[in-house]
Amino acid sequence: MSKIYVDEILPKDNSTISAPNLDIPAGTIIQQVHSRSTTDITISGTAGWVSVFTGTITPKYANSKIYIEMSLAHGVRSSGEHQFDHRIYSSNSTDYTHALTSGGGSSKYDVTRHSVQGGGAHWHSRFVGYEELNMGSITEITYDFQIYNPATSYPDIRVNFSGRAASVMTIQEIKV
Repeated sequence: MSKIYVDEILPKDNSTISAPNLDIPAGTIIQQVHSRSTTDITISGTAGWVSVFTGTITPKYANSKIYIEMSLAHGVRSSGEHQFDHRIYSSNSTDYTHALTSGGGSSKYDVTRHSVQGGGAHWHSRFVGYEELNMGSITEITYDFQIYNPATSYPDIRVNFSGRAASVMTIQEIKV
């Protein structure tokens, strides 16, 4: 058997490189995109579901698995129960039925809760979700991380603290 060793393969004269017979093993990351935000968001009372972050990806394959990881900088300025519900919405779906949060279930969202004594506090939390694609055609998908303050008795929720912190969404397309 012959072997060819190369350091780099480049296209010639604006052409593209293709490998139509290449068999990519299941579990391989096909592509990864990142979105970063320092936008300061304050959620007071029960404002309903609020979009705090979005990220987009255009899959290469119609039947991939999409892995979403949200790293959220959040906190409160006063004492009390820091609680919010959270979910990830996919523009590829008409419902929150995918396992896009760590709990899911019939409520289709999860809860984050911290007790704060003697003043404000800040956290950096990770949230993970995934979606198994079964698309007829390949189109861009937007993932929307949303939070909800469930009671007016809870302190305001702060995201990114006046732009001094950053939240990051990582989206990976994985070969099935």
